[in-house]
Amino acid sequence: MNPQCARCGKVVYPTEKVNCLDKYWHKGCFHCEVCKMALNMNNYKGYEKKPYCNAFLELQKQLSRIRAPPPPGSCPSASPTSSPSLPPTLESSLLPLTSSSDFLNIKWNSV
Repeated sequence: MNPQCARCGKVVYPTEKVNCLDKYWHKGCFHCEVCKMALNMNNYKGYEKKPYCNAFLELQKQLSRIRAPPPPGSCPSASPTSSPSLPPTLESSLLPLTSSSDFLNIKWNSV
């Protein structure tokens, strides 16, 4: 039985198969996650089991570090069971927000 493509999920036949990053790909589906540049076995860079071109590999690594949650216990003042509270005037001004444009129009109350 032929495997499925990691990108599109369709069957990959031997004549069009790229076996890379522990997955199978159609030649046309094996492209950079960011810029969609066609990749091959000589120019791809793998990161977190996804293919990238050289230009976007470092960018992706930096974004992953930024998005990663802080390690447990790295913020001693935060308690995992409680969330920070806001002053009542600020909290009440945030409650009726319905869109991101509402956020831009908030008039902050003096605390």
